[in-house]
Amino acid sequence: MIIAGDAPLDLDAFQTIAPKSTPRLVAQQEIDTLLAEGRTVTLTDRYAPVDQMLVPVFLDLLPR
Repeated sequence: MIIAGDAPLDLDAFQTIAPKSTPRLVAQQEIDTLLAEGRTVTLTDRYAPVDQMLVPVFLDLLPR
């Protein structure tokens, strides 16, 4: 999964909310290579209920 935005991503904060992930920064060249390999799918709320797909991630963070 690639997460992108207009501002730098705080990897430490991301690790706090998604401790099972292994985030890393991807160089522009790697992104260009991935995009050149073929069709890509961008999940947005307009085409897919992204927030609903992430519910299990947030449920794992709740104290039991």
